[in-house]
Amino acid sequence: MRRGKSQVLYNYLPGCTFDYDNDEGIYIVKDFYNRKLDTDEINTQYITKKIVQYLAQWPERQIDLLDAHHHHSYYYCKVTSVKSALFPLTFQCVNERCRRVYSFRSLENVVHSCRHCGKSIRQLHFIAYHSCGEIKPLYVPKCPAHEQQSIVLDTKNSQRIANFVWYCAEPGCSFTRRVFQVCNCDEREHMNITVHSKSETFFPHQVVFINLRDDLIEKWMDDKTSTPHVILAAYFQLFDHPNTSLRALLSNAPDQDEQVEQMISALYRNLGYTEEMIAIEVERALANSRNRENDQVGRLKQQVEQLVPLDEASLAAAAEQLFELIKLKEESKIKIKPLKKWFEDISGRAALIESYKRALDRVGLNDVYLIENLPVTTAVFGYTRGSREPGSARIKPFPTSSYTENKYPVYVDTTNSESLLFELDHRRVLAWLKLNGLHDLDVEQMTDAEVKAWFLMNLGEIGPFGHIDQTDKITTYTYGLVHSLSHLILKSCTLMSGFDRSSLSEYIFEKALSFIIYSNNRQNFVIGGMYTAFENHLAELLNRVVDFGDSCVYDPICSEHGGACHGCMHIAEFSCDGYNRNLGRSYVFGGSHHDGTRIVGFFEMDVRTRKSD
Repeated sequence: MRRGKSQVLYNYLPGCTFDYDNDEGIYIVKDFYNRKLDTDEINTQYITKKIVQYLAQWPERQIDLLDAHHHHSYYYCKVTSVKSALFPLTFQCVNERCRRVYSFRSLENVVHSCRHCGKSIRQLHFIAYHSCGEIKPLYVPKCPAHEQQSIVLDTKNSQRIANFVWYCAEPGCSFTRRVFQVCNCDEREHMNITVHSKSETFFPHQVVFINLRDDLIEKWMDDKTSTPHVILAAYFQLFDHPNTSLRALLSNAPDQDEQVEQMISALYRNLGYTEEMIAIEVERALANSRNRENDQVGRLKQQVEQLVPLDEASLAAAAEQLFELIKLKEESKIKIKPLKKWFEDISGRAALIESYKRALDRVGLNDVYLIENLPVTTAVFGYTRGSREPGSARIKPFPTSSYTENKYPVYVDTTNSESLLFELDHRRVLAWLKLNGLHDLDVEQMTDAEVKAWFLMNLGEIGPFGHIDQTDKITTYTYGLVHSLSHLILKSCTLMSGFDRSSLSEYIFEKALSFIIYSNNRQNFVIGGMYTAFENHLAELLNRVVDFGDSCVYDPICSEHGGACHGCMHIAEFSCDGYNRNLGRSYVFGGSHHDGTRIVGFFEMDVRTRKSD
């Protein structure tokens, strides 16, 4: 059986059950054959930091990963093949008049026909699981008189497990028992019994991030005295970013010092200076260069602190979230093209440019970027059963062994994706919040940097599972708008790019009111769908969001309850950055909020309203 990387990372992880092709049985993944990743392929400290932030959502008593904060605790690897075993080893006779159930301790003991009637037997597709992470086959009880030789599972033609009973089929025997199991863990609670393929039996947990390999990340981790300020200064456009990079402004950058030293040495050597004289001149030039850098960084720090007067930890947290977005725009190894720059390249096509500008204005976007090779890394590190939610289930690591150096395996995959980056117009979003009564600022009197700073100061934190304090209306409305527009644009992208909906994913920068729609296709080829959509169909793609986005087969019920369901807004959970939470067509088109209040939709703002406010 062959499966793609994307399927393996989500549906064929250790501890997960699956149906083998051609009805050959039910199996459980026992382990992966893997290849350990070299340090030049991944940044283990950065991934560990992401995992630690993710695990911070869980109560410590429900985390089965010891010393989880240290990157030496993990074994980062790439899947090469899957190792599985037949599971569960509980079978039932296919003869409707017999239906006897057999439970085997090992695969070697399995027989292929019923001992009573001789007909074939088939695996039961029911399993028992518990929130502690345990999974077991159904426990087949023993009849006091006849042991297990004639036990039958009677489902009573019901879909509800609570109606199932075991009974002994021997003539005259009255033994019956309700179907239940108790877990052997410390809680000694009843296990949940269900069909093995239900999603609730196995929830993988992973972190997804843009894999920007750069030693600046190590600097970011170790030095919070200037790096966060420089990142935020780039975001506020307080210097000429991306033409001037983050690295160029960070003081004492080793590679920059080395370049300066080489240039000066070559110059003075050509002028006939001795090596001793050259060393003096190099040191003097480097000192002057560092002083200039320190002066510029110092000025930027003052400007940033005036715009966002946060404590050091909060300022660092804001910068951390923006780092990937800022670094992405200056990364030389990534092909990224802003729409506004593309307009300059096609200056002779005035009609096309005008149609694109009108479409941007209709949707409320500041810019769109084409990214041809976005490196997106998925790192899967554990699982839960029964619930994905922190506090509701125990999060467990995948099995350790000598093949993982007795460390917790983390299965990593990086794909270079076609993608589009969408930036909302911050000023327009701020005006929309004012229309909804969430502030009384004079938006037109604010600078662009002040508008961006306002969102950094006023947007609350959003957890990995999309949890928002619903009393925080600013965060609820702003993130709801960004997330909803992301889903609407993703759906429109499927029509213009050639990808189906499950082949596209989102990556949201909520503090920056931006999001990326990227291909999660993990094949070794690129179909160019995003490129085509950007250069030929972007206006149509955006116009479809405005003209056809406010529809659902379940209206009016759906629209009366916020306007978000699988018929209109939801996408596959592994494609969604927020697990299909905090969505609503009402944020975009207007309507009823979940709490019953009336929302002025983002698209309901006419041109006069936008300008007057």
